[in-house]
Amino acid sequence: MPISQKLKTLRLLLNHPLSRGRRLRAAIRFFSKQLQKRRDEPSNEVGIPFDWVNQTRFLRGPDVTNGNDQWLFGLTEMEEMGFLLHYLRPEDLFVDVGANEGAFTVLASAACSAEAVSVEPVPDTHAVLCRNVELNGIADRVSIHHCACGEESGEELAIEVGARSTLNAVVTDQSRGDIVSMPVRALDEIVGEREVSLLKIDVEGFETAVLGGFTDAITGRRVGAAIIELSGLGERYGFDENAIREHLVQSGLHPCRYDPRTRELSPSNPGENEGPCALFVRDLESTRERLRQADAFKLDGMSI
Repeated sequence: MPISQKLKTLRLLLNHPLSRGRRLRAAIRFFSKQLQKRRDEPSNEVGIPFDWVNQTRFLRGPDVTNGNDQWLFGLTEMEEMGFLLHYLRPEDLFVDVGANEGAFTVLASAACSAEAVSVEPVPDTHAVLCRNVELNGIADRVSIHHCACGEESGEELAIEVGARSTLNAVVTDQSRGDIVSMPVRALDEIVGEREVSLLKIDVEGFETAVLGGFTDAITGRRVGAAIIELSGLGERYGFDENAIREHLVQSGLHPCRYDPRTRELSPSNPGENEGPCALFVRDLESTRERLRQADAFKLDGMSI
């Protein structure tokens, strides 16, 4: 990694919410992990496991990008992951579209003991997801689907496999990059009539199409909360992400912000103060009570 990239990563780590009041420790953590990477880079492509949240484990290594980020930062998406860890219960169903290497799935099913439906189309990334599920012994609680999601089942989508495994995206120009063609299934078909406690969709701008295949659950008010990537990437497909916000609000899901440290869930205006992902909650008061009653999760010597 070039020096400039290392300095950028260090700045991100020092400004991360988990580094609040612990910046010296965060800096020491950064340099110690740089040394550790040199010492024990795995010789195999599936990486090596590290201890994570609540005695879960996750893979890191040269070909497991998201795992490397979790290993360094602790929780890369503090607000969303913290919400999941405080919100989910063993009797809940979590749906993870764009599961990638399985960070949210592992937190849901290994740390919270919830059931999960995980969808990941890219073959190499799907393989790491399966290994992380196996590593945590949660195969009986996780249903993994090796496909893409869209408005209707039956078609195929071309997906560009990024140099970094977190950046795989649907493409309309198949002449560029490394392309894989994957079957499409509508989420309504995969999930059926089940109640979904928490829905997460992170598909690099293709969220509109995924939600178009999950209208029965959204409009039928069978989704308790949702984490949706709304970072402007939908424009590449001609999608208006404000339409997603309006659709969710009309279906009774309210935009919120969550602080895992204080467990404060605050309503917000659609599109206001969002990070790359936006949080939507159906019942504010019952969700607040659930978040307050949750056990603290353990990470890097902290109880949150």
